Amino acid sequence: MKRNGCFHPSVALAILILGFIGLMFSGAEVLRAELDPAAIQQDIQTFFDRLAMAFDKKDIAGIVQTAMPDASLQSLDGSSMTLEQWKTAAEEEFPTVQDLHSLFIVETAKVVGDQATVTYTETHRYELIKEPGQRCESLSRWRADLLKTPEGWRIKSFAQLDGQILRDGKPAEAGTLPKTL
Repeated sequence: MKRNGCFHPSVALAILILGFIGLMFSGAEVLRAELDPAAIQQDIQTFFDRLAMAFDKKDIAGIVQTAMPDASLQSLDGSSMTLEQWKTAAEEEFPTVQDLHSLFIVETAKVVGDQATVTYTETHRYELIKEPGQRCESLSRWRADLLKTPEGWRIKSFAQLDGQILRDGKPAEAGTLPKTL
């Protein structure tokens, strides 16, 4: 196997070939993930799964980190909110809810280079602390523009496409439930 403290040339060549093959397969996996639409959609879904977990934990800082600092949110009624305005509202509203369960499901993801336009559904189920036992649900559909950064996907803008808020399965009166969920 070793001759004069070194590997035999045929063993050394075999090690180099196996190492090269390993690099090819790992490089091919990275390339596949970058080119395969299903892999890209799964990557974006994973991003939204982490976002849902941050909502469940009411981790406002974690949620804010998923967006670009200049991100904006456009509501169904046409009103707009900066990320900083959303953060301020969330700091007021999140302490009023408990038993929060969130789910984000990517419907479509169109990727061009390092940018993506995504449509997704967003569901939040929760109780208001002041009204225990009364289940609330926010159901909405959004379009988001994302940017792939060295840290991963980040949201540049959100636009609500439709939505409804329910209290015990019935439409809730406008303004009676948190607008950040």
